[in-house]
Amino acid sequence: MNLTFADVRALDAGVWTGALAAADAAALPGAPLRIAGPHVLVLDRPLWNGMVLTAAFHGVSVVALGTTGRAIYLANGAGARVGEGAAPVESAKDERAALVPRDPRPAKLSSDDEMFVYGLDEIGSDMARVGRALMARIRQIYPGALQRTDNPRRFVETPDNFWGVEVQPRKQAVKLTVRADEAKLKAAGLPYQLERPPSYFAIKIQNDGDVEMALKFLAHADRG
Repeated sequence: MNLTFADVRALDAGVWTGALAAADAAALPGAPLRIAGPHVLVLDRPLWNGMVLTAAFHGVSVVALGTTGRAIYLANGAGARVGEGAAPVESAKDERAALVPRDPRPAKLSSDDEMFVYGLDEIGSDMARVGRALMARIRQIYPGALQRTDNPRRFVETPDNFWGVEVQPRKQAVKLTVRADEAKLKAAGLPYQLERPPSYFAIKIQNDGDVEMALKFLAHADRG
């Protein structure tokens, strides 16, 4: 028996997102963890036709049950096979790349970088777009990898935690935290709020215009 998941859009090669009710996710195979954010499913050799994902029932595994009506779908193994008449998955990459300024350096995202971006679907498509642009710009400048904390919506940079992010659904925002000297932030005229005095300060990111402000904020971080 095959399962189909409709109204799905590609985020990258072998990665999709779409609506999925909690009751439907709970009825699928797997022994999932409970997390905040979207459900996470792994599909074994799925078929993708540009809008619908199809996979064998026993090739579907729910690894995390979330708290929203959305899901992240990950292809197992080499990735999805593109069905007849499907839009190539590469087109999703091109669309994603168009959201950020071009740079000759590739913006490589770690698995938890991606989980942070996927978690933004909980806020909405606009913030998901802003979050993708933010992470792409950050990784063009600062190599590293986010790591999820005990709070599933909060991530910190590794190996040095000089910055971190937190998804805030109620405030419809992302909180960006940096380790910095407060006098330097004041001198630069940057807005900020106290996070963990005396070393950590934060700003809210809520729209496209905040991405440049976030990069200026990060530029004043004290790196280890």
